[in-house]
Amino acid sequence: MKKLTLIAASLIAALNIYAQGDVIFDNFGGGLVHNDRTGADVGTGDGVVVQLYASMTAGGTFTAVPNSIVQVGVLADGFYDGGVIRIPASIIGAGAGAFMEVRAWESAYGATYEEAVAAANMGGRPALRGISNRFSVNATGNPNASPPGTPVALSDLTPGFSVAVPEPSVIALGLIGAGALLVLRRRK
Repeated sequence: MKKLTLIAASLIAALNIYAQGDVIFDNFGGGLVHNDRTGADVGTGDGVVVQLYASMTAGGTFTAVPNSIVQVGVLADGFYDGGVIRIPASIIGAGAGAFMEVRAWESAYGATYEEAVAAANMGGRPALRGISNRFSVNATGNPNASPPGTPVALSDLTPGFSVAVPEPSVIALGLIGAGALLVLRRRK
């Protein structure tokens, strides 16, 4: 039984190593990352980073691609260059197509987009953050093909988007409205 478990674990590990795709994560030909607060393209002083998220289907759960966090504005305001990024088998198949989006946030608020969303206000405001429109890639570069597939450049596919201090959530606005109704009701 132990041998069977070990063989099964080895096969799963081998499949995970085999199935993956490569992309070049930059926005040189696409849209820029814009800061709604200052009205300018994001520069290094804004402390904004981006990360690539991917899914096999347009309506699927988008997962953060490991090792794809890049600072915006180092090369020029509004631009980022993450180089070749390998998307693991847990997200897409070998050389497969995928749906992707780019998420941006102020790195001072957390190491991930999700941490920045959940972070408490700093300096009286929440983190600047934004999510690009979803875009699709028909196929990614397959590093395990013979010869290896060329990584797909995302530069022409990546849409521009803005990072902004988010509006209060609908739930928060609803709670404020309910509280106001209670106060008005008590006065009568």
